[in-house]
Amino acid sequence: MELHGTTVGHASAPVETVSDSGERPDRHDSTPLHEGQPVDACHTAVARIWAEVLDLDEVAPGDDFFDLGGVSLQVITVIRRTRAELGVQLRTQTLFDASRLGDFVACVRAAEAAPDAATERLR
Repeated sequence: MELHGTTVGHASAPVETVSDSGERPDRHDSTPLHEGQPVDACHTAVARIWAEVLDLDEVAPGDDFFDLGGVSLQVITVIRRTRAELGVQLRTQTLFDASRLGDFVACVRAAEAAPDAATERLR
């Protein structure tokens, strides 16, 4: 494709489906990505942090941070608050790589279980 004398590559983006009635599907996927993952204090705290940062009432385990409207500056806020409230060291990249709540909670739990390994990755 050419745009004002400059060749531009083609890109694709996900398309949101709309039902025959014109309604959008529910954005919350209530099916956890990690079956059997307990809803414990860690999950509750991380879900609360996400909801507050994204200004939402609640966040479900299958929800994707970026699909919910999250942007890169909010990623930094989530990582800082997770560190402050749960005492775990995570790289900012963690939320980009594990953008569904259930996946991110699993990363937080892993960092809680092996805090020295998480600290080493930060260096």
